[in-house]
Parts: sequence; structure tokens; C-alpha cells
Amino acid sequence: ARALGSRAVAGAAPERILPAPACIVLLSLPGGVELDDAAARGFARSLTDGDAASADRLVLSIGTPAAGLDELLGSVQEAIDLARGPVARGTRGPVLRRADDRPLMRLVTSLRDDHRLQRHGERMLAPLIEYDLARGGDLLDVLGAMLAHPGNRTAAAAASHLSRSVFYQRLGLIGDLLGVNLDDGETLTALHLALLVRRSAPVVE
Repeated sequence: ARALGSRAVAGAAPERILPAPACIVLLSLPGGVELDDAAARGFARSLTDGDAASADRLVLSIGTPAAGLDELLGSVQEAIDLARGPVARGTRGPVLRRADDRPLMRLVTSLRDDHRLQRHGERMLAPLIEYDLARGGDLLDVLGAMLAHPGNRTAAAAASHLSRSVFYQRLGLIGDLLGVNLDDGETLTALHLALLVRRSAPVVE
């Protein structure tokens, strides 16, 4: 913060919000100063003190710039929602995520308390949730991997830690359970939205 000519307040995030050890930092920047990628990665490196193993586990999630308390609270929630997302297998850290690069996530965060959006997520994913709970399945994870690697199902299978043949079997089962065509763009967008809604849902104690 001092290097950027700014001030910062930091505090540990409760485990009910983020499962891994996490810290929430509020950074006040002077006018005209931005936390660009170089500054963000420099900040991340300072946290790990040159420890490569720690750097590989670090995820730095950055909410949108805020002016005022309401925007600040929204920005913090964006960062929390981003931090909850899985890290792709083989990724070398530190991982940098920005809400500005995830417009759909920003939309979900801004509407997270809208019951209509919540119902959409529950309705679309209910068959997969029920299947996974009853059989200890991984269909939600497979769906998430497919949506994270659109057009590259080889990479999606690798992210799911499955062979391509098993991955395609899972996709066939997902399509059958949901009664949808997983090659349809509108369907994929709706499923992506539903999955983001589920991942951003508040954790109940």
C-alpha cells in the first residue's frame, strides 16, 4: 500500500465465507492510481516472501473499484465470489482474478439476493444436485469444467481428472438428466449462470 501511495486495512476472512485461509484487504488508492497487473503480482509476491510453494497456492481476487460504502461492499462480495472458484489443475500461482474480467460473475453478485435468480439456479441444476447427493457423484464438477473450457473438452476432461471417454459419458448423463442439448449456446449460458448462482450463494452456519 505504501508503495502505491495508499492506505490499506486487512482482516482474516471467516471460515464460513471461504474454506481456505483467506484475508480481505481494503485498499484506498489516490486519484489516478490503479492496481494494475504488475502492482497486483508484486503485492502477491510480497505475501509469499519468495516461497514458490506458497505462491502456487495463492489466489488474489480483485473486486471492481469502488466509490462509497455500497460499492465497496459489492466489490468485497465480488472478490469473495471469485475466490470461491476452483483453480485449474497444473496452474502455477499466484493466480490473479479480476471482477472486471468476469462480467457474468459481476451480474450474479449484484443480483445474488434476487429470489428469481436463485430459483433459476435451483431449477436448472436440481437433477444434477440430487444425483450427486444420492450417488456421491461429480456431475456438477464436470459441468463446471466444461463451462470453464468452452470449445476444448480435452482440457475440460483434464480439469475434471477424468479420461476423455469417461468425461463424455458424464456429459451424456448430464444432458439426459437435464433434458437439454449441451451444444446449444443459450442452454450453456443458462447453465453457466445457474452454476455461478450456486457457487456465490451465502454460506449458512
